[in-house]
Amino acid sequence: MLELGRYSLGVGDRFARQAKAQLLAIQRAADEGLEVVPVWNKSHREHTTIGSQPADTRWAADEAVRTLGWKGSYHVDADHINLSTVDAYLDSSDFFTIDVADSIGRAASAEAVSSFMARHAELIGEIEIAGLDHPLIATRASVAAIVRYYLCAVRQAGEVFRTIKSAKPPNTFITEISMDETDARQTPFEVLVILAAIADEGIPIQTIAPKFTGRFNKGVDYVGDIDRFAKEFDAHLAVIAHAVAQYNLPRNLKLSVHSGSDKFSIYESIKTIIQKHHAGVHVKTAGTTWLEELIGLAEADGEGLQLAKEVYRKAFAQAEQLCRPYATVIAIDEAQLPSPAESAGWTSEQFVAALRHDASTPEFNPSFRQLLHVGYKIAAQLGERYTQALETYHEPIAKNVTENLFMRHIKPLFLTALLCLCWLAFAGHAGAQTRLNYDESQIGQEIEGRIVVPTNQVLSPLGRQVAFPGRPTDVALSPDNRWLAVLNRDNVLIVDLESDEIVSQESHQGGSYKGIVFAPDGRSLYLSCIRGNLDTFAISDAGKLEKQEPINLPAARAENALPSGLTIDSSGNSLWVALNLNNTLAEISLKDRALVREIPVGSAPYDVVLVGSKAYVSNWAGRHPEEGDTKGPAGKGTQVRVDPRTHIAADGTVSVVDLQTGKELKQIEVGLHPAGLESTSDGCYVIVANANSDTLSVIDTKSDTVLETISTRPAARLLFGSAPNDLVIDSEGKTLYVSNGTNNCLAVIDFQPPQSRLAGCLPTGWYPAGLAFDKSRNAIYAANIKGVGSRDIEKQGGRTPEGFAFNSHDYLGTVSLIPIPQQEDLADLTKKVLENNRLTESVNALAPPRADVAPRPVPQRHGEPSHFKHVLYIIKENRTYDQVFGDIERGEGDASLCIFGSKVTPNHHKLVDEFILLDNFYCSGTLSADGHQWTNEAYVTDYLEKAYGGWPRSYPYWGGDAMAYAPSGFLWDNVLAHKKTLRVYGEFISAEIRWKDPQRTQRPSFLECYRDFMEGKNEIDVRAHAAIESIKPYVCPTAIGFPSIVLDLHRAEQFTRELAQFEQEGNLPNFMVMLLPNDHTAGTKPGMPTPEAAVADNDLALGRIVEAVSRSRFWPEMCIFVVQDDPQAGFDHIDGHRTVAMVISPYTRRKVVDSTNYNQTSMIRTMELILGLPPMNQFDASATAMTSCFTDKPDFTAYDSVPNIIPLDQMNPDVEAINDPQQLHWALASLELPLDDVDEADEDTLNRILWHAVRGRDDTYPSWAVLSDD
Repeated sequence: MLELGRYSLGVGDRFARQAKAQLLAIQRAADEGLEVVPVWNKSHREHTTIGSQPADTRWAADEAVRTLGWKGSYHVDADHINLSTVDAYLDSSDFFTIDVADSIGRAASAEAVSSFMARHAELIGEIEIAGLDHPLIATRASVAAIVRYYLCAVRQAGEVFRTIKSAKPPNTFITEISMDETDARQTPFEVLVILAAIADEGIPIQTIAPKFTGRFNKGVDYVGDIDRFAKEFDAHLAVIAHAVAQYNLPRNLKLSVHSGSDKFSIYESIKTIIQKHHAGVHVKTAGTTWLEELIGLAEADGEGLQLAKEVYRKAFAQAEQLCRPYATVIAIDEAQLPSPAESAGWTSEQFVAALRHDASTPEFNPSFRQLLHVGYKIAAQLGERYTQALETYHEPIAKNVTENLFMRHIKPLFLTALLCLCWLAFAGHAGAQTRLNYDESQIGQEIEGRIVVPTNQVLSPLGRQVAFPGRPTDVALSPDNRWLAVLNRDNVLIVDLESDEIVSQESHQGGSYKGIVFAPDGRSLYLSCIRGNLDTFAISDAGKLEKQEPINLPAARAENALPSGLTIDSSGNSLWVALNLNNTLAEISLKDRALVREIPVGSAPYDVVLVGSKAYVSNWAGRHPEEGDTKGPAGKGTQVRVDPRTHIAADGTVSVVDLQTGKELKQIEVGLHPAGLESTSDGCYVIVANANSDTLSVIDTKSDTVLETISTRPAARLLFGSAPNDLVIDSEGKTLYVSNGTNNCLAVIDFQPPQSRLAGCLPTGWYPAGLAFDKSRNAIYAANIKGVGSRDIEKQGGRTPEGFAFNSHDYLGTVSLIPIPQQEDLADLTKKVLENNRLTESVNALAPPRADVAPRPVPQRHGEPSHFKHVLYIIKENRTYDQVFGDIERGEGDASLCIFGSKVTPNHHKLVDEFILLDNFYCSGTLSADGHQWTNEAYVTDYLEKAYGGWPRSYPYWGGDAMAYAPSGFLWDNVLAHKKTLRVYGEFISAEIRWKDPQRTQRPSFLECYRDFMEGKNEIDVRAHAAIESIKPYVCPTAIGFPSIVLDLHRAEQFTRELAQFEQEGNLPNFMVMLLPNDHTAGTKPGMPTPEAAVADNDLALGRIVEAVSRSRFWPEMCIFVVQDDPQAGFDHIDGHRTVAMVISPYTRRKVVDSTNYNQTSMIRTMELILGLPPMNQFDASATAMTSCFTDKPDFTAYDSVPNIIPLDQMNPDVEAINDPQQLHWALASLELPLDDVDEADEDTLNRILWHAVRGRDDTYPSWAVLSDD
């Protein structure tokens, strides 16, 4: 039999537009640990009135379930049907509410009554029922009277049931019997007799809706004695339990509370009583959703409010006709109804107050609400006008529907006390017990063990967390299982696994991507360093490290060998290392501490495992390019195969090496960016984690072919973006644990090749990488590269006089020490991982566009129309919110951290004053190498996350490394793939700056460029060249990014010049991306402008760009987005990732503060929705679109830029002219920094330079600003 869940909720959706909003409320309950089964119901009377079909209800429910990825049960109810109407519902419904009210009271024949009495002598006399204080007492005459009154109704129910049964397959539907829409209530004893008759009819009833004491009027609260209702409800449940046992009825039979009453006052009684009986309940909220539609329309004001008033005006005129079918469930006091003339003058607030069911509000009018409740016929008569309004004002309506259903029905009825048992399932392993609203949180915030991070995610790591400054990439377990060695960015750590404490740490020469291993005797430790050698350490019995002489490796053409993955053979004599830049596998003699041989393998080898006489090596970039292949640069390494359209790395292999002959036998094609390797203990299989394909490839070592490919995405419908990068196998060889870096979890794989599958997930810290499995403790150890973020409140000296101050470089990595959980806990832990990664939002983002949806600034679904046709995306450099906007009192700023305030950035300040101030916006990354990936791809690859040890292959802020990019592509790839037009101004560009006079070969200085531009000399040629081939046709040839010797005003002029051309031709591109980098500054480097002047240049350029756009013909259809690539060169009192961002358009809300938690992926998601583009990966799919920044009422007022206050040619003094020792010190320091290239400079030194340059040489650099790993 198809079974109905314990708690179920009937939801009405008369116009088939709110199923998704209703399901979101159900989903919120699920997020809080409570399973409520939604049942979409619509009566035959409602279908007839509206002109809809039963199939419409089924379609709306199925579409909501599909869109949200709902995995729980749900049903579609043929509500209040009878023998004459049931046929129309047979195909579409799997829940049938059989309404027998019309047959109640129709006298049964004497023969039928006599037959029943003969079968049920047990109903006569005293009946002891568990749960009732007194026995039920019935005479033969009283039972006969009940049978005579109700038997015809029950037999009619039997006929309807058998009609359904004959038409539908077995066990595919649920049966409910409704007796509630009658004048007389049913007593508990009458319900017992009715249930006996139902059993006689053979109806497997799962829910029964009797008529209760009191009145359940449409749209308003219960009217009656609540204590009397509670006693009756309690007695009904006792009777049901008795009848189930007595008459072999379904064990899950439960009471159903019907009608459109809001029932608020009896929810507490229902909740208490079902707890007492351990019973379920089915509750129908019926048409309250229709009223929430009217409230949403009224709240939208304008045409929405006028339409709601029109519905009331016509309902008032037709009140008698509308109320007649609901005579038993409606009680309207006509004297309390406002006249149409009176309501016509109401404001939005007055209409909503009268309609919303809030008895504490004096304006609430129950009669007004009831009339509108039954007035849905008027909306049906309005036809397309009404349904189009539902689409136009979908957002306020949906919000009301969801909030009403969850907060006013589900929560008071089911949550709190009912959930205390549910939460026990999470205690001790799944983290917090309070739902965390990400959109209202601040980054770094910790709520009951959960940490909010700026990638649309929450952390709730399982197990014990060992935290320390840095970014760990790999771990190794000692042979005796006592020590865990951690390869950190700048040092190596030893964790005592008996105490879970760090007992030793020593510095090294910069940690590589991977590579740390103990010698077989546990006395030595070897690790890979980016300087081209293996650092070695001795380890004592107490776990103390002592540095030994390194093992030198052969240099690569580019510079260093760049060792990565390590393994030691079974003899303990040879150490094998993947040399990432050399494209070789090297053998090292541990006895001689010297290179034995190198064996050529694929491009960018990463990891190595040994199986018998063979080695398996994962090659990040796969096969070497051959003639005819499209190839691209890979930093310092050799060129690699790339996708011919996107020019992103597009190959991955595992090399098979014969260790005896020293030759590569073959390369096995696997997924993209193959990373960590693992082999089974019997040597039958080698498994590789493909970080850029979200898969594992299982290699059969006998045939050296791929046997199976396993997805590691936590949910099948998710887009690209899980980044599996390492793995281990349990002691029995039956379970794989895979570090899904970007999901912050371990994927648990039931390993049964060739039929392996994802079994669940375990939450970890932020970006798990290297793994180790401890057989002795049945535990996994995971190095979490980003650990718990960069908000280390316990950092020594980490307070300003006003509070905390943070920098994005305050890395706090962790190691998660995770005991393997019990199998029964895996489902809850998996659910937590999905919740932490905002699965609902990710699935919602994939919903297809709807037809005939009205334009809005930011559409709800990709492909739906927007008011905007053009987007200008401006990327700037390296500022935190507090550095620029800390002086704005209406935002959450800290003025003590503001060094580029209104005097330096008058246009920035004016823009956020005239438009919108975003004071809770974050960069998702840390510095320009990952920042420009976040701003352009909404993703950062495993390759980059592991490169912080010193960027050994590249620092790809501007391009130049095909391996740095995600296979999901750039935003411009998305634009072009969907037939939109593109123009690039400086982003991912290499610059050529030279004198037009061929005799002048020296590169122009800043002042020379400044004067050439300001005086219009035109003696210097500035040329832009695409750093990635895919954008080459779309580049403005005179708009560069770096270096900063060229004014941002020059960059602005290149755009405004082309804008004028586009105005003439009417062909402004749909998407324009621009880099305005001079707020990066050049510190106090002589020959360059002061930091304040550089930022002032950037400010004026931005102001002039906005002014030009706002005065162009394109302004009504254009939106400008402004963001920093990263926040690294400053401090912020909320989190080091908080940054400066702007949204500028005619539809932007004016003079308001939006404190929604946004980040760079939110901005990308918003631009995608505007341009009709689908999301690229899991991050932009899960991002919160910036819809609250906009209004439907445009303001086309143009922006007037303001002139700079700081002179743009205010120069840093030459060294010879500096007398002050401290000023001289920082000038010399600036000269030594590579400030011509973005973020190549040491960030701590540059921050000190900026502090003293702006705050004054006598203003002591604060101790809290010193990097934690200095």
